[in-house]
Amino acid sequence: MKQNHIEKGKQGESIALKFLEDKGYRCVRRNYRNRHYEIDIIVESERELRFIEVKWRVDDKNGFPEETISQKKIDCLISCAETYLDQHPTKKSNHFDLINIIGRGRNIQISWMKDAI
Repeated sequence: MKQNHIEKGKQGESIALKFLEDKGYRCVRRNYRNRHYEIDIIVESERELRFIEVKWRVDDKNGFPEETISQKKIDCLISCAETYLDQHPTKKSNHFDLINIIGRGRNIQISWMKDAI
């Protein structure tokens, strides 16, 4: 059965979150929304708060996942993060990262682009 876009996105976020938790990060929030925009995952460590955008492609034939993020999308992510920080002030350093997932099933590759946005 073919997955729809939303189901695939949720599965990709779950894969990315497990990856981040295995690196010692704690999930603060999934799918944080302000009025119009969404941040896929927000995680934290003792000193950092990371806003994560997750992109998943079955293969790289049509380009790499990170190539799909436009300047408009970046501006939207920053706006959404600013709303979050207004509501949840912190002294932790803030970072905007990208998790790329390429593949399917058990044959996936995950790359973490820290401070990519």
